Amino acid sequence: MLTDPVEINDWLEKNIPHRIRACLAITTRLGDRLGGLPEWPIKTDNERIARRCETDAIWEGRIAAMRWLIELVGLTRDRNGNPIAKPRNPNNSTDFFLDDLPGGTLIAQTSTEAPTLATVWKGSTQGSSHPTLNSGHPPVNEPELAAALDVIIKHLGATVYKALGKDVLTVALVPA
Repeated sequence: MLTDPVEINDWLEKNIPHRIRACLAITTRLGDRLGGLPEWPIKTDNERIARRCETDAIWEGRIAAMRWLIELVGLTRDRNGNPIAKPRNPNNSTDFFLDDLPGGTLIAQTSTEAPTLATVWKGSTQGSSHPTLNSGHPPVNEPELAAALDVIIKHLGATVYKALGKDVLTVALVPA
């Protein structure tokens, strides 16, 4: 368990909020929270190309950030499609899990939320983390990412951020 207040603060004020913001980028949930999303009118084909590159990068970032958050709360999926606890690698002392933070607990592989997270983890892994062909991986579209983010935010709010007396979205959604 982390005991260094500076490291704990880095996780709770920087690392985790960074991934939450990445998952929220250009979503309805963010627009609802902010009272709308900014609009940047596109006038030329070059601007359309640039926007397409930006939105593709945001999408890939959302998938990678979601996988990171799911692993943080301690879940993956086995070959049979069942949620499993992400194993701690005894040879890798840099692996980090939510229960390494004060007040942090992992999501149990038997919880009702585990299948949602495990499915999105698998889809994220095969859909973005490495190239696959005809894998039939689970979808990682907007509804799936939104459902998984809801689970993550709820869990973070009930554990490490509750211990701080803070709301995870309030911490994450501050101007730079």
